[in-house]
Amino acid sequence: MSKFLPADRSSRRSRSWMLASAVLACSGGADVYAASGDFIQTEEVVVLGRRPIAESEMAALEAQRNYPSLVSIVSADTVGRFPDQNIAFAVGRLPGIGIQRDQGQARYVNLRGAPNNWTTISFDGINVVSPEGRTSRFDNIPSALAAQIEARKAVTADMPGETLAGNVNIVTRSPFDYDGFHVQANSGIGYVGLGGNEEVDTSLVLSNKLADDTFGVLVSGSYYHRNMVTDNTETDWEPVSADAGLPGAGDRPLWAREHENKLYRLTRRNFSWSGRLGWRPEANHDLFLSSIYTTFEDDELRSNIRWDLDDRQSGTPDTPCADRPNGGATVSGGASGYADVCTGNTPFVGTVYGVDFIDNFNDLESKESIFTNTLGGDHALSNGWEIAWRLNYTNTEDGVNAPALTDYNSPSDRLLRPTVAYDLSDPDRQRAEVFRTVLDADGNYTRGERVIAVENFQRDLVRLRRRWGGTKTDAYTARVTGLRQFDFGTPVDLKLGLEWSDRTKTDEERIFDIDDDGIIAAGLPRDFSAIALDEPYLGDLELGY
Repeated sequence: MSKFLPADRSSRRSRSWMLASAVLACSGGADVYAASGDFIQTEEVVVLGRRPIAESEMAALEAQRNYPSLVSIVSADTVGRFPDQNIAFAVGRLPGIGIQRDQGQARYVNLRGAPNNWTTISFDGINVVSPEGRTSRFDNIPSALAAQIEARKAVTADMPGETLAGNVNIVTRSPFDYDGFHVQANSGIGYVGLGGNEEVDTSLVLSNKLADDTFGVLVSGSYYHRNMVTDNTETDWEPVSADAGLPGAGDRPLWAREHENKLYRLTRRNFSWSGRLGWRPEANHDLFLSSIYTTFEDDELRSNIRWDLDDRQSGTPDTPCADRPNGGATVSGGASGYADVCTGNTPFVGTVYGVDFIDNFNDLESKESIFTNTLGGDHALSNGWEIAWRLNYTNTEDGVNAPALTDYNSPSDRLLRPTVAYDLSDPDRQRAEVFRTVLDADGNYTRGERVIAVENFQRDLVRLRRRWGGTKTDAYTARVTGLRQFDFGTPVDLKLGLEWSDRTKTDEERIFDIDDDGIIAAGLPRDFSAIALDEPYLGDLELGY
């Protein structure tokens, strides 16, 4: 009798033709028709069709079923079907897991709704100290390194003590995961619409087994970079005791303390390589030596324009509108109109006169790296015990270099400062328009001509800083665990373990800081035009200036 197992639907037609040919080429055993219509005696034919992606997903599900506590597992093939560049993106697809993003990219992992610094990260069961320390970043680990990703949501005794919400364990690739020589390559390119830049993601895995499949070697590498621009507006609010004349506002309505626009130009790179040597002298004994290096670089030019709306909050009169000159509709003296309902202002729409105009332009360079090396073995003994041991050395670095951190402020003369008309009623389209500040003959502030180019307002360099340095951590870990299953009418697992670790962290930071007087004394250029780029605005937000 001939047996056929279903193959992949997408290639069923071509495979069916090949299967029929194979049957006709056999002799002896089962009876089949030849082309002439005569019976031909053939041997039994069994054809097996493999579906690697489905098998990989089934293996992940089986590992979840067999795990002694609550865990979610994603396989490398599942990750490969999605454009998940880093581990955070991949883990975020699992149920019950939240991720936090930076500039649109997944960075931190939240398990069970807990803070991100309650989640730890490990490679093949060995805890790895994040370059940031207590908070584990996941965007510096490419998804190409993982054979499986285990999100362990229940804290068990074999987890590091700092694990409070759970642990993400990255099971790295092994040459024994594949049959013989294996090549896996991935390459993708994308276009980032805002700013018109590119995104590139590539990875390569090479693996082979030698010496009658008792020795294996695997190497892998990945590279990712993204050039991007992000822009956003942010408004900070504060409670202010305003006039009772504001309908429905209560005693302390919220007013916009400051309104700002941020434009970032970013280049992010992620590079990794890994290698693993495996020796399996017997089916129940597996020895390996692995080494992983991954680094994440983030270069940013940050522009932050901020309107300090509450700069003269103390000058706002606290007397009823009727008790003020002109019913309080004019702004004079030390007032600016901030949080003053008598001038017609509300928390969402209004005009503030002589606003402090602040610019922060920063050049930032950061680099995080993880270098982890593990010698280990897994042994299934004849007495039923399963023994696993690991020796690990890990070095992590978090380097920060800020070549230039600049602060620009408008002058103290209010007539040289802008008047800001704000409209914050639509949270998706908050706007601020700027005008010249004018003092009329009666000593009241009014708004003059509208100004579109903000560089037409004077602001001077008042602080210049440079910061460089970072942290380094060296960690040594030795770990051994034993597992045995007993049958007391129902299977019971007993697991014992011992771990020793030693960590040394050094933190070095140097800061160069010069204030307004030092800048003048040094003869440095204070005008904004000295650093301004003669390029169009790259953001998409309609700012009103």
